[in-house]
Amino acid sequence: MTVREWFDLITTRGYRQKYKEMRRRCRDAEANIETLRRAERQLRQRAERDVDLINKMKWSQTGIARELSKIRSELKREKAAFARELQKVTVYRYGSYTPGVADWEARWDCNAGRRVLLYAFRDYAGSFMKWAAAINRHTEFAARLVVLNRHQYGYQNDLLMPAPNQPIEGEIDRLCEEADLIHIKDEYGFFTRSNGLPPDVFEKHGKPLVFQHYGGCARKFCDDPDYRAFVRRFDARVALTPDLNYDWFEGVFIPQAIDTASCPFSWRDGPVLAHSPSSPERKGTADLLAAAEGLDLELDLISGVSHQECVRRKQQANLFFDQAGREMEERLGISTIIGWYGNSALEAAVCGIPTIAHLSEHAFEGAARAGKDIRERCAIINTPFGRDGIRATLERWLATPSEERAELALRTRRWVEEFHSYEVCGQELAVLYRSLLPKANARTAA
Repeated sequence: MTVREWFDLITTRGYRQKYKEMRRRCRDAEANIETLRRAERQLRQRAERDVDLINKMKWSQTGIARELSKIRSELKREKAAFARELQKVTVYRYGSYTPGVADWEARWDCNAGRRVLLYAFRDYAGSFMKWAAAINRHTEFAARLVVLNRHQYGYQNDLLMPAPNQPIEGEIDRLCEEADLIHIKDEYGFFTRSNGLPPDVFEKHGKPLVFQHYGGCARKFCDDPDYRAFVRRFDARVALTPDLNYDWFEGVFIPQAIDTASCPFSWRDGPVLAHSPSSPERKGTADLLAAAEGLDLELDLISGVSHQECVRRKQQANLFFDQAGREMEERLGISTIIGWYGNSALEAAVCGIPTIAHLSEHAFEGAARAGKDIRERCAIINTPFGRDGIRATLERWLATPSEERAELALRTRRWVEEFHSYEVCGQELAVLYRSLLPKANARTAA
């Protein structure tokens, strides 16, 4: 110790400074000790929790094993009960859940060489069932329709087949072997591999394949190069509405059919405007309601009833609004304007009920590409798109004299007879199928 340090120590001022420094160091040491003790307590608590968790996990694994064993036993019982119930299900020819149309079956059996198998994942609007009826009734071909799912509106089916990989196996392969041509209505299922069927379920049989354009998925994928290449792989292509007959489609336009023989003319003049929106957003229902507000019309908004009741009410109307809407973006990711009318329109128009829909220029161009210049012949009332356009259409109708309304009703019925009847549509399909028979025969011979 130096003299200076000794002097500082023995002086009051130096002693106090050293004392403060020593106390500070003691406090720091105590704090460090407390931190270490706290860390030790935390480690002990964590270790105790870990031990408890390990014990719980051991118990849980035992409990889970017991629960899994119970579930397996329950599933076995349910499977056995399900198998017993399946034995009660009547399964018809080809493994179908439905007996099929008896006349069609007899016609199929005796018509080798001219058999057309129509397939639909779900027969939207019943359009394929009606085409099958038209083919069987008005052509030399025999047709059977296979569907995998019922439609929510209960449209009639021919053969309702089990879905793939089910306890009951359908015999689609057998039908394909018996058929000479196969006509496919499944825009989305094969392209996206989402229908559960093997991708070559039809192709492997070597029969000519016809691809059907009919709805929103065609609009969604129409600009997709992969979709275009997929569609053009088929031997022929058919558009159900002219707006789907794109310039790249290289197909024909054959419209939806309706049985005019069973639907007599029934129009009478009056104020009732009917509308049956299956999808209000897609049909332009909001625009219609806004357009009709304050007009001298009685709006019959048909919803939540059976298909039979829906048809009855629209055929009792004096005017029918079909659609002037868009595809639903939340469903398909597109909001493309729908520029033609559908099956709902035909169910009214066949009885002469003047019918309103938005008919796009694109649709008329598609019809012309198919050799059908129908711009002047079409009796469907073409409304501009949107609320103001629909209101102008309704106002023109209200201002139309009764005699001219009656004349339009007769033109509407004639239009359906000449363009949508079973006889007309059946013959158009027959022309297409005849063109494919040589290819079918050549492949069979090979």
